[in-house]
Amino acid sequence: MKRTLSQYLAMALLAAALMALLLLLSKGGLLTSWALDRLWSLNGPFGATVGDGTVLNPQVVIAGIDNQTLRTLRGDRPRLSREIHARLVTTLTAMGARHIGFDITFDQPGDPAEDQALREAARQSGRVVTNCYLKNDEVFSRIWIEGRSFFRGEAFSEGFVDMPLDGDHFIRRTRLYAPKGELPTRVSLALAMYLADIGRTPQDVEYHRSYLVLPRLAGLSPITLPLDHTGLSLIGFLGKPGSIPTYSVADILAGKVPNEAFRDKCVLVGGTAEEFRDSFHTPFSPKGDMPGVEIHAHVLQNLFTNRLPREWSGPTWWALLLALAVGTAVFSGWRKPERALLWVIPAALAVLPLVLWLFVSSGLFLNMFDLWAALGLGWICATTLDTLFLRREKNTIARLFHRYVSPNLLNQLLEHPEAIALGGARRNAVVLFADVRGFTRICEELQPEEVITFLNTYFNAVTQIIFDHGGVLDKYIGDGLMAFFGVPIATGKESEQAVRAALAIRQALVKLRAEGQAVGDFPIREIGIGINGGEVVVGNVGSEVHQEYTLLGDTVNVAARLESLARSGEILVTGWVKDNLPPGVFRVDSRGPMQVKGRRGEVEAFEVVGLATAAPVAPEPAPPAT
Repeated sequence: MKRTLSQYLAMALLAAALMALLLLLSKGGLLTSWALDRLWSLNGPFGATVGDGTVLNPQVVIAGIDNQTLRTLRGDRPRLSREIHARLVTTLTAMGARHIGFDITFDQPGDPAEDQALREAARQSGRVVTNCYLKNDEVFSRIWIEGRSFFRGEAFSEGFVDMPLDGDHFIRRTRLYAPKGELPTRVSLALAMYLADIGRTPQDVEYHRSYLVLPRLAGLSPITLPLDHTGLSLIGFLGKPGSIPTYSVADILAGKVPNEAFRDKCVLVGGTAEEFRDSFHTPFSPKGDMPGVEIHAHVLQNLFTNRLPREWSGPTWWALLLALAVGTAVFSGWRKPERALLWVIPAALAVLPLVLWLFVSSGLFLNMFDLWAALGLGWICATTLDTLFLRREKNTIARLFHRYVSPNLLNQLLEHPEAIALGGARRNAVVLFADVRGFTRICEELQPEEVITFLNTYFNAVTQIIFDHGGVLDKYIGDGLMAFFGVPIATGKESEQAVRAALAIRQALVKLRAEGQAVGDFPIREIGIGINGGEVVVGNVGSEVHQEYTLLGDTVNVAARLESLARSGEILVTGWVKDNLPPGVFRVDSRGPMQVKGRRGEVEAFEVVGLATAAPVAPEPAPPAT
């Protein structure tokens, strides 16, 4: 059935509303974390690795404070002394480290002599980057700043080490900068290390809401780093825990690590021992065993190689999903949901390889579950509303036609509602008028109650005949009736059906008279029938309060005039009807031209005498709709 603009609009609005609700309930994305993890599992590390799983040609290495370091260097202290850190700075500087970043919490004042030793080591090195936190705790921030103030003045720069956790307590993204607040920093530890390595400061970065522009060494174009709608960037994980080369601080200070391990490398110093409780869940460490310092190292390596995954999210992504859901709904409504499914399923199957290809080739992450949800919701909305619209239309058809057509024809109409032109259309049809002769005399001779009884008996028989021959009962007109054939469902045998119905009506009247003689009399003795065919206008006609499905036009008028010209017991048809009858089936005699009221010219009329053979008239049922 042809859909209206309002129905398409309803499908679009429902799809958009449900998609928006889904995005709202899922906080901007459906199973986003799970989708990203699946892509990581399919893609693997975000960079080349060697046989043991470590990064190929890393520019970042880790000096880890592991269990061995704590066991051999801590002594009876709760933490390593700052003198150990001072020695580490001096040693790493001597081994050729480009910069040294501390992911260590110096939150408590230490021994003044040891503090001085660390401060002096940092000053002489000139390559130290220290850390801070963006914790929204005024007391903690004050203690933190005071606790490391001895060291901060000698550091080249500083960066925050906060890592945003997803709802499942996994780390998948990093915050590279934060707006200025009480703390004097705007960049993360990894970004501070990157800027220090090229001799720049956070003031040299262009900060935008959806991206950052980072400077590079002289002669190289700036780097544009995209951010998602929350200001975060995806981390390009380079592998499992240990993929960044990690060396024990104890081994470094004992001279067991060759200089080549740190020469021309950026070194991150952090805790890797279990007691630090500084390990996290990531897509490559689902058991929560990747140290925080290694996560910073992954980000720093991404910055050096200018490779950070990008994530399409936020308003533009949501707009795309809404458009996809709306487009799918409208397309499904236009193509019919069952046919549209032949397009929607291949589109859904193509989502995963497309998303994977984009992630592998360009590092662009698209949430395939969002795309699947948009396609599915669009199709479901179209299917649901299409079913509701179809049910409503069928109810309308059943309510409109159940009194006018046979159950068989009504079922055909319900299966093919598109055949009905409620708003008006031009169709070819055959129209039949039948009228009781001598009805005025009958009304004079009988009581009104008796007239009604006999008339109802007659109409019951005639109506059933109309239905049996695939016709539509249009209306009762006093003692007459109007019926038509070929509308709303054309059969190609409309003329034959109408003529057979007329003969059956005449024969039924004979039977009614015979039955009436057994109980007295049946007063309706003769009828006149007129039949014409041709183009008509079909549709609902009436007021807003009451409408009827009927035919209009000259074809209808001529049929009515022929009925009035027919003598008692006669069936008059026009040449149009005669020419469309099967040859040799009926006996048709010419009545010559007849003047029809309301027309200038004459109408060639023919009388249907009966069948060409003496066989009784049998109903010609309507064939199945084509």
